[in-house]
Amino acid sequence: MKRSLIAAVILTFYGLIALGQTASAPASINALRNAQKQVRWDDKSAVVADVTCDGLPDTLVVGYQPDKVWLGVVHGAKRNVTPTTETLSFSLGKSETSFCTSPVHIETAPIDCRSDEDDPLPGCKPVKGCREFSMVDGTCDSFHFYWDSTHKHLVWWRR
Repeated sequence: MKRSLIAAVILTFYGLIALGQTASAPASINALRNAQKQVRWDDKSAVVADVTCDGLPDTLVVGYQPDKVWLGVVHGAKRNVTPTTETLSFSLGKSETSFCTSPVHIETAPIDCRSDEDDPLPGCKPVKGCREFSMVDGTCDSFHFYWDSTHKHLVWWRR
């Protein structure tokens, strides 16, 4: 019983530290709204996960314009450091780099550094706690993202 209580206290303590190391989802969405004012950021699409493999939780948000789907990433930051934002846009249509339809949602999974065909992903290094993610429209093939540790940026691939 004592061990369970101590473990719970320790987990709560580290959880509170982690909360202090990242902006909340609403603050992250506000940062994206300031960075890309013309985009309608979908608050309900926000997902918090470490996608940059640095041990800090990042916030992922989907945004829309009439002919585009956006991905907004607010990178986790230590206390008293302003988090950086990154945005990517994809068209709506029938090209290889387009979504077929909207809305789009984000799905995450533990990073395994393998494509759907089980090929290794360039620059990817499996890190415990790090997540890869996909943007899914339910009609076309999904866009899959992972952290390229060699070049220090998100990379996407698609079947």
